Amino acid sequence: MPPVFGHYSHDHTRVWSAKIASFDGYVFVTPEHNHATSDALKNAIEFLHNEWINKAAGFIGYGGMSGARAVEDLRLIMGEVQVATVRALRPRNGGPRIASVWKWRTKWVRTIKTK
Repeated sequence: MPPVFGHYSHDHTRVWSAKIASFDGYVFVTPEHNHATSDALKNAIEFLHNEWINKAAGFIGYGGMSGARAVEDLRLIMGEVQVATVRALRPRNGGPRIASVWKWRTKWVRTIKTK
């Protein structure tokens, strides 16, 4: 049965659905692989549908071309599930910078959850 109906047959999918539905927005940290986001992330997003609608998302990419192609690919995927995406893209080139971005992301996600 397609995800749009929301009838999930596996427990792990129901848990994933409840977790995604509980947030108002997301920050995705994605590697660039073959000029796109990772297959695992794409699969995790496409396993659900209604849980994503009318939410917001920001992106942090890393890898080849500073992850820019992965972020653009992910923006298209999220657009199909009606997620509003942040337009600004600030490339990051791995290493110590990722740690500082991760600290910012953790603080931002806590802020979203407490509202």
